[in-house]
Amino acid sequence: MPVNNSPHLCKHSDEVRRIQSKSLDWPRDFKTECLALVQADFERLKSASNFARVAQSIRAISANSTTLVCEIIIEEGHLNRGGTLHGGFSATLIDIVTSRAIGISVGITRSRATIELSARWIHS
Repeated sequence: MPVNNSPHLCKHSDEVRRIQSKSLDWPRDFKTECLALVQADFERLKSASNFARVAQSIRAISANSTTLVCEIIIEEGHLNRGGTLHGGFSATLIDIVTSRAIGISVGITRSRATIELSARWIHS
């Protein structure tokens, strides 16, 4: 795989690819740097006037080689008429957070697009 030298990649991208192939832990400063990039990306969404505004209350709390952990406080505007989390909002969260997780390796400011997203809910 060619190395992407985008200025928006974490500065340790070459090292990350080497570590990924060896299945070792990521350097601590990489984790800190990538978490900061994802947090800044979510911060930019707070001023969005388009559909991305639905992500304005997502907060990234940790990032590493295999996991991006985010949190959100569910508000009334996220609920359906039944008072539970709206399924469309759940799918949107999956899409937005997954995009940022991928962004850690390809460059957080590079365009990313979902090709297919499928979700199924059951009534309990």
